[in-house]
Amino acid sequence: MTILMYMSLTRVDSASSFNKRRDPHLAHNEFDVYAPGAVVDVLKGQHLVMVGDSLMRYQYINLIYFIEKKKFPEMAPNICREHDYNKLSPDWLHALGVTQKESGWPAYYMDLSRIFNGNEKCDCYRSLTENRFYYNAKLDIRVSFFLKYNR
Repeated sequence: MTILMYMSLTRVDSASSFNKRRDPHLAHNEFDVYAPGAVVDVLKGQHLVMVGDSLMRYQYINLIYFIEKKKFPEMAPNICREHDYNKLSPDWLHALGVTQKESGWPAYYMDLSRIFNGNEKCDCYRSLTENRFYYNAKLDIRVSFFLKYNR
């Protein structure tokens, strides 16, 4: 089954069968009440397609990080703030195999590839094309992201 999520500004439309209404008695959103293994179990055999702007990209990145690592991302550098990669230390740049000249978007792209163990491919050009494809064969989970600006 393919699940489509589309984000336009602050509105999210989802055809997800597991996106039930939030229980007003819960202190956290519904995603928080699942253990990491339960989230992975819900997504097994699924293909989630996410379409939106950079905010949706960061939702996509958070989700696949959670699938890969069973936790949410660390904060330094924050993989959901690509601008953090403009000011990486020389040690970080060396660890990523990039020069100071390649900091920013190239370093961001290379770090995401490393973090996701080669399970994520990006057809990305730093203009208006950004198509990201994640596939974890072991878990049988696919997540795709397509950049779509509202114009």
